[in-house]
Amino acid sequence: MPLIFQSKIYQAISPGALMGITHKRWRRLLAENHFEVEPKHRPRIMLLHVLSLFNSMAGWMENLLFASAYRKISVPPPLFVLGIARSGTSFLHNLLSQDHRFSFPNLYQIRNPHTFLLTEPIISRLTNFLISGKRLQDNVAISWNTPDEDQFAIMLFTLKESCLGKLFPKKRDYYEKFATFNGCTQDEIDHWKEAVVTFLQKLTWKDKRPLVLKSPSHTGKVRLLLELFPQAKFIHIHRHPYDVYRSETQASKRLQSIWAFQHPVHDPIAVWTNSYNSLYEAFLHDKELIPPGNYHEVRYGDLVQDPINHIREAYKALDLPDFELIELDLAKYVESIKNYKKNRHPGLTAAEKKRIHESCRHIFKLHGYAK
Repeated sequence: MPLIFQSKIYQAISPGALMGITHKRWRRLLAENHFEVEPKHRPRIMLLHVLSLFNSMAGWMENLLFASAYRKISVPPPLFVLGIARSGTSFLHNLLSQDHRFSFPNLYQIRNPHTFLLTEPIISRLTNFLISGKRLQDNVAISWNTPDEDQFAIMLFTLKESCLGKLFPKKRDYYEKFATFNGCTQDEIDHWKEAVVTFLQKLTWKDKRPLVLKSPSHTGKVRLLLELFPQAKFIHIHRHPYDVYRSETQASKRLQSIWAFQHPVHDPIAVWTNSYNSLYEAFLHDKELIPPGNYHEVRYGDLVQDPINHIREAYKALDLPDFELIELDLAKYVESIKNYKKNRHPGLTAAEKKRIHESCRHIFKLHGYAK
């Protein structure tokens, strides 16, 4: 991993997922969490105050320079990667991103959605050496230019994404409703939709290509995504629930030090199964709304064993053009990660397996996963 991630100073002051927040939204986020922050995180709070002021000023300048241009842009129907976090969505997203006819939001852009049109050309080049290496939660290569999850950009626009529950776990139940927007007001839904369109307009204006997007939380928002982009295409990846839980638990522990402002909850299985079932319930309900020919599904284990042929099958199922044009680049990428080493996760006890299976038995049955 980058040396900066190993620094105790970095872990003490890291802005984490909030580095691009504006001052008004930062104050609102603290207020809606009653300013409940553990004392050890106060240095991060101070840094975020400074960053938020810079982001507000830079965002104002960016809007002045570019808003009149990107707001005229019509966003082509995106290709959405769906799947529960730690199901292999990043692997699938990286494979699809080898097709240079697509664009994607990179790490810098999702961390700085208010300012990237103005700041990315300079700041990303000056600071890329700090971030380049491997992700903190696993061994996936990372830099400011690698594909990443647009949900973090939408979070910074709206403060309405379920991932905020990882930062402020005392209000996890409140933020969890934004995983599906079931029970939310129309104003909340409209605010979220406006932010999605704005961010995708900025990306499209910059790169002039259709987008391939990946965010686990989109799995519970298929209906809303179709309301915005009726001809969008979707590819869903799934993985054995035991493996997903083990991977998510370890990833959450590693990210806790540089993300959360409060101590995590004490029953991770209950938290995970509730979130997992909520997303899948919404997804299975809304999946039927996807037009024929615009949906494909792949099992993580199959994709790992034969990535090129399964991407070929996805292109055929979704009627994406000219797979042969990307096959060489895809093969080069697969060759470049052949020595990738997956994390080793602690095994589950019989009691843990029982709880997960009892809570998610319908998903085990749906995908044919062994108990």
